[in-house]
Amino acid sequence: MAISKEELHRLIDGLSVEQVQRLANALPSIVVPVDDEPLTSEDIRDIEAAKADNDYMTLDEFMQKYGEDFA
Repeated sequence: MAISKEELHRLIDGLSVEQVQRLANALPSIVVPVDDEPLTSEDIRDIEAAKADNDYMTLDEFMQKYGEDFA
């Protein structure tokens, strides 16, 4: 489901100060710059290292862990 920036702003405006802080803390871990270049061997090595260290989470995992904080 796509959401407009205006709707996102409206949702954020409805958050408590504590929820905004949680969102601000969480965003860096889920916001990834658009990268349209192919993965390099170094990229692949870094991804595999993160997986091996369990140093990542999927969007589904994020929503299970933090989703209710934004309801």
